[in-house]
Amino acid sequence: MEGLFLCLVLVFIYFIWGIRQQRRVQALKYLQRYCQQQQLQLLDDTLVLVKWSIRSGQLALEFNFEFTSTGAERYLGRLILVGRRIDSIDLATYRAPDQESS
Repeated sequence: MEGLFLCLVLVFIYFIWGIRQQRRVQALKYLQRYCQQQQLQLLDDTLVLVKWSIRSGQLALEFNFEFTSTGAERYLGRLILVGRRIDSIDLATYRAPDQESS
């Protein structure tokens, strides 16, 4: 009986890990498009999971990432994903790139 319980726990952990990985890939693709639209560069293509919880019966994941606007400084951002939906993207205040006049 203990073996069956342990097996179920391991299957559950693997299931949650798989969902988390799928959501991470989804969030990374969205964030890459978002940064491109905002004329920012996502650094290292890295999302770091800092928190997970259950919100309204759905898995909520909070990721930190780094970006740059000028190529010289690194800034911190945060993305929250609830289920399959991007809940919010928060960016640290950053220096706008210089606009060259033609």
